[in-house]
Amino acid sequence: MVNDILGDVDNNQEVDLRDLVFFASYLHLDNQGQHLAPEKFRDIKNARLDGVFGITYNDLELLAKYVLDNENVELIEEETIIFLRQIDSTTQYKSMDDSIKLCGFKLVFRDNIDKSLITNIPNDFDIAVHENKILLYTSVANSLSNNTWTTLFEQGMSNDIEIDSSGIKFVNQNCEFVNKLNYKLINGYFEPEPEPEPEPQQ
Repeated sequence: MVNDILGDVDNNQEVDLRDLVFFASYLHLDNQGQHLAPEKFRDIKNARLDGVFGITYNDLELLAKYVLDNENVELIEEETIIFLRQIDSTTQYKSMDDSIKLCGFKLVFRDNIDKSLITNIPNDFDIAVHENKILLYTSVANSLSNNTWTTLFEQGMSNDIEIDSSGIKFVNQNCEFVNKLNYKLINGYFEPEPEPEPEPQQ
């Protein structure tokens, strides 16, 4: 089994100068945001390195420092950005980063879903249901972002999310899948832990 390694953007189990070139090629875009490098460089892994959602030149700079001197540079595991919880029949979401918006959800539940009972879907969203799976989707122009718990939809019957299902997916406003490290699912009431208070200066 191949393990993911932070910084191993070309997925060859090593972090070195080749990853820097691969990363720089991925970020090489024209004024319209189109990739200029060949297609093989348009999909990378393990590239969000600064603990902030999104792949940017900040991550590339951090990787360069790591390749130069990996003894003194820390690559940071991604933080949770999206929270989703199921309370009885209601599915709610919450975003911890206003720059992240969602326009696609694929959720898997314990019991089958009755489409005729579904209510309170966000404006301009469509749904599709098959047995215990549901898709909610819209144009990227209608993407959602709320920093308070907000209803995504109601089923009209109590149900639980299959939290460990590999079928669960989220799509952001860039039409990219949200990394699994960036979201957390739970059945029942849940509040993210507050940020720790900074220690007083000595």
